[in-house]
Amino acid sequence: MALGILRTGQMSTLNPDHVPSFPILQLEYDGEMVTLDRIIVEPATGTSPTDAGVQAVAQKAADLGLDAVRVRVTTPDGVHMMVVSSNGEAVDATAPDTASGRSRSKRVLVILAACVCAVALATTGVVVGQIVIDSNKEPVATAPPPIPGNGEAIPVGLPTGFSPEATWSVPIDSATQPTVMSNGNVLTTSPDGTLRILDEHRANTVWESSSAPSGAQKIAETTWRGRPVLASFSGRKLTLWPLDLPDSHNVPTVSIDAGATAETSFAGAAPLLDLGDYTVAVPAQESGLRRLSIPPGTQAVAAGTDLIIAIGDNTITHTAITSAGTDETIDFDRPKGTRGAPSTAVGLTDTRALVTWQSEKSATTALLNTRNGDILSTIEGDPSIGQEQPQVDREHSTAIIGPYFIDLSTSSPAIVDLDLASSADTTLADHHVYTTNADGALDLGIKGKKVVPEQWKTLADDDPAPVSVSSGAAYVIADKVDSSILYRAPRTTQEKP
Repeated sequence: MALGILRTGQMSTLNPDHVPSFPILQLEYDGEMVTLDRIIVEPATGTSPTDAGVQAVAQKAADLGLDAVRVRVTTPDGVHMMVVSSNGEAVDATAPDTASGRSRSKRVLVILAACVCAVALATTGVVVGQIVIDSNKEPVATAPPPIPGNGEAIPVGLPTGFSPEATWSVPIDSATQPTVMSNGNVLTTSPDGTLRILDEHRANTVWESSSAPSGAQKIAETTWRGRPVLASFSGRKLTLWPLDLPDSHNVPTVSIDAGATAETSFAGAAPLLDLGDYTVAVPAQESGLRRLSIPPGTQAVAAGTDLIIAIGDNTITHTAITSAGTDETIDFDRPKGTRGAPSTAVGLTDTRALVTWQSEKSATTALLNTRNGDILSTIEGDPSIGQEQPQVDREHSTAIIGPYFIDLSTSSPAIVDLDLASSADTTLADHHVYTTNADGALDLGIKGKKVVPEQWKTLADDDPAPVSVSSGAAYVIADKVDSSILYRAPRTTQEKP
């Protein structure tokens, strides 16, 4: 068995800068057992667990058709990055400690040695590496940093039930829209263009990436082959930001060329790119995108983990993406007075779509259950949404798109026309829509099919509505001379059920 030692600073033919930023394999070692992407690696006789783990990484890189992959190594002593080639060469890819200015060889968490061992497997040679990690010193507990802007007066008027004193405030990029995520934390873009997720209570950064999209480009929280990601589509490029990496700072992006422009839906469990000509693109099982055809005459509305959902004349088609999916056609009865295929069909969730039929003199819009074909609610009219994306509150099963508020529940489904033609800054939260129009700042409460408006007092005529509202707070933006500040206004009262 040939043995070589690869140390920091030693020449290598493997350049980490040339290795794709995605996928990142997860190699974990607890001192006894090694797992690769949470699957136990069983060492062969005479092979150490660490050798077997890196050998498994090299084999997986080969199976994926990649020359090399990135690997996040977790041991009892810490976490670091490396890259491993399909022929077994392993090199350190951990970023230098820029805060202290230390080089790779001097940082606390270092790779002391990467042993490249030629091991015979059947008729081929596989090179494996052993990673030895220096022990970290126990961290010294420190007091949490102060909360920025805690107790500041918020310089815009707020709806009833929210405090005028901020929990926190932070500067943001004025061209972007903050978003409350499913776990309550807040996605923002800082003035320097860094994409950040802030803790909802203290505003400390819990995740960040230096590669933020430009301008008001929509970012959605979704999944990619079962992994949680942020996703955004612009031009021909789909950009992904992984949310499940152990190191949540300076998270790398993954860019995928769709090969064409597309309309994007994040209604289902995964991104759906409608390329036109009855062709869609969805996540491929290994890497990149997979193009699939949908039945002619249908409109794709959502992509699930295993299915593409499309709506036609009076049918819903399920097209299998994986072996777990089943091709299926579901018939449904169109609303009375409608004919032919719908003019528009927009996915709201993986089981709900808003569908509109146009006639010469009128239009009918329906809420459709895409799982079984039930028409849940109808309304006379057309939302005229164009390229607008719906706002969906999944926790409370509500949505708005165009002028329509939609109750998505099975117990009380409804479509309600809010008459928002002259409104701006529209924000959905539960059964409330916050907006501003010629009548002032309005909280539109929806009870069944009844709209109960309540006006709130503003400090200036141009005060905006909250940009996002969660169960615990409203988030508002105020301009301060040459900057934009995001304020968290905590709830002071909870709405009665």
